[in-house]
Amino acid sequence: MDPTISLDINLGLLYYSNEDYKNAIIYLKKNLELFPNDILMYIMLGNAFYKKKEYGNAIRNYEKATKIDPNYALAYGRLGIIYLDLFIENKNNEKHKEAEINFNKSLENYKKAIDLDPKLAWLNSNLGLLYYNNEDYKNAITYFKKELELFPNDDALTYNIIGLAFYKQQEYGNALKYYNKAIDIDPQEAIIYINRAIIYINRGKIHYKKKNFN
Repeated sequence: MDPTISLDINLGLLYYSNEDYKNAIIYLKKNLELFPNDILMYIMLGNAFYKKKEYGNAIRNYEKATKIDPNYALAYGRLGIIYLDLFIENKNNEKHKEAEINFNKSLENYKKAIDLDPKLAWLNSNLGLLYYNNEDYKNAITYFKKELELFPNDDALTYNIIGLAFYKQQEYGNALKYYNKAIDIDPQEAIIYINRAIIYINRGKIHYKKKNFN
């Protein structure tokens, strides 16, 4: 291999690891000029554009990766992430039509990725986030639990968000169960204690209402 080719790859990765995405893009592109079917470079290039919030360019590179290998789950997963971000942004800005479009695109890409590689646990977690942000807590719980089937002692925040989803459905007993598990995993995470306290406060209010109005 020409040493300059190896240098382009290494410089691109070095700049990326140092969060210098502008220069990372320059050298990753140079590598792709020589190896236009290097699928991993398209993923890295897409990631660099994603970090710069240039979503259109990121999408184009991930889509190139899917054209080179239509069975490459990671590329669809990365597309799912971008459309999830766009969905949340649209929803927060009350752009309902755009939010619906990006929700469906994210859903399509995540499900495609999971079909291709069901052992990628983070795909289930991200799909859970998509449903959670769409206030579909039942499906959110389903996919968060699928992640935990693969990694039962995963990040405490996964258990926390399942607790939140149960809380949103007013299933306080189940919410407590998952908050307690999250605390077992990471007893230093303050937000979980706050969420659990909210349950106790709400349970106290319910008890008070029953006691005084029955």
